[in-house]
Amino acid sequence: MSSRPTATARATARQPVRSVRSITDVYDEQRRALLVHFPAAMVVSLSVAGVVAFLITGFWGYTGDPPFLRVVFAQPWALYLWVCSLLLALEVAIFRDRTLRRWLAAILTVTMIAIVVVGILFFYWHDFAPLLGWLHALLSTLLDALRSLLSKLLNALLHLSVAIPHLLADAWLYTLLNFSVIAIYCMATARRWLRRAMGLPPTARSHVLATARLGRLRSRARTQGRAHAELPAPQELVAGDLIAGGVLTLLLALIFRAETLRPLLQLAQIHTTLITCTVSWPLGHCAPPGGGLHDPPTLSFIDLMIALSSGITGLLALALSATLSGFSALAGVNRQVIDLHPPLLANETGAESVSDQVTRTLLDTLRSAFDRRRRGAVGMAGIRSGMGDGADSGAAEAGELAAGAAGGLLFALRALLWPLLIVVGCCGAAAFARSVQLYLRAGGSAFSVLVDAAPAVFWLAVAGLAITLAAALLAFRWRVVENTLRLLGLASLIAFITLWIFSLAFWGFNHLLLLTHVTERQPFGRPGWLTLLSFVALAGFGVYIQVRHVGAQVAATRAQRQQHQQAQRQRTPPATAGKQHTTKRR
Repeated sequence: MSSRPTATARATARQPVRSVRSITDVYDEQRRALLVHFPAAMVVSLSVAGVVAFLITGFWGYTGDPPFLRVVFAQPWALYLWVCSLLLALEVAIFRDRTLRRWLAAILTVTMIAIVVVGILFFYWHDFAPLLGWLHALLSTLLDALRSLLSKLLNALLHLSVAIPHLLADAWLYTLLNFSVIAIYCMATARRWLRRAMGLPPTARSHVLATARLGRLRSRARTQGRAHAELPAPQELVAGDLIAGGVLTLLLALIFRAETLRPLLQLAQIHTTLITCTVSWPLGHCAPPGGGLHDPPTLSFIDLMIALSSGITGLLALALSATLSGFSALAGVNRQVIDLHPPLLANETGAESVSDQVTRTLLDTLRSAFDRRRRGAVGMAGIRSGMGDGADSGAAEAGELAAGAAGGLLFALRALLWPLLIVVGCCGAAAFARSVQLYLRAGGSAFSVLVDAAPAVFWLAVAGLAITLAAALLAFRWRVVENTLRLLGLASLIAFITLWIFSLAFWGFNHLLLLTHVTERQPFGRPGWLTLLSFVALAGFGVYIQVRHVGAQVAATRAQRQQHQQAQRQRTPPATAGKQHTTKRR
């Protein structure tokens, strides 16, 4: 029996896999079309504004201009604002959905503030330096007066200048702080365990893009094939939380020590007496400085005991879970009790299966302890890559754990990173405008192309990439980067193959002004090799498309001719062949 796939199977294999469309997508890879329909008036307005911005940057702002033109257009703010308007349009396109209005308002607000601040600091820093110095002196004076007034009021009403040192010297304060942290962690852990017992993810997901409801989550958690992708095993969750609790209390034991807190209070200029009795259990008599055998135990000692108890219990639970997973891999334990991981290799030996299950149980426990926000997506990615490549399970799970930890850290820092990326994007737009201004005022020489035009392209790419990454961090979806970069790549291609048209138009307009003696400047000189390269690229694309079109027409004509010949052969009567055979016998 032949092992070749049938025609239906080959056709099915050739069909592209349909990708799931996200509400932040701006380009459809399958239809090769935009998902955003911009108004025609908006496109025309942005195009005309870009042309006007280039003309203003090229012709005005020189030292020989009238005072108004020299002062107002000395900096390329018009071109900078035009690029920023394109970046704002990109942000609106990404967060256009109604469910993302809160994110759209946040990113537009931060971008507009960054546009104003970066524009002032980048272009008008020297002009605003005296004003900024005066504002800084005024603000410092007001802050000093306000600080003095508040200090007098608080000192008169609450006597805080005396109360704060006494409060920080009270042992009850540190005891309440220490055990409040432990109580909050215990309540959060109990909530995680309760949610897991109900078949829900331990950590509630409040992501805007998450559309699954509680009923779907419960049914998904009950599905055996997706249990490890969505939910940690109960024994892994308990062991991981106990180990994490041990680490937390160990940190508290290091913090609530007189040797640790005393330098911090001195740094805050709070003069108080802090001894070991201050960070000890407040009930009982403590002989200064404390820490003796007959004195109450210190908070550090209590935290250390809790850390050892929790850590040892977690390690024992982890060891028992790993042992049960190992025996369950050999069918030595009821598999309904222990939920096994799906095998990474097709034909695993006994040793490979045992080591696989034990290693992944250990890593899943650590992940459930320290990656308390997102588990399923990164975990499934690592498992699928391991199943596809046949890689070692330990290495795959180690990479999965590292990716999960990095993702958790990135999620925690995203509130700081995406505004910084927006500032970087605005700085890239300002640097692009500056480089274009220098290029236009250099007369289009070959040296200026390398010194000014190439950096302009680089800074424009930095601006687009920074805004895309900021939007991806705000939505916390890598899909935003992949899809938006496809659109930016196509837009860059369109701009490059039409560059020669704009270059000729600007050169013609400049030549017209020269002939009419309106100006003697020539920022848009004769088209150079960049214009020629753009024209060659467009011509090359045109020739390539025409060759493919002609080839398709030739193939279609040949196919029609073959079909016509086959039809003629089928119309040939069989009597003719029988007649010829009879003639030969005679």
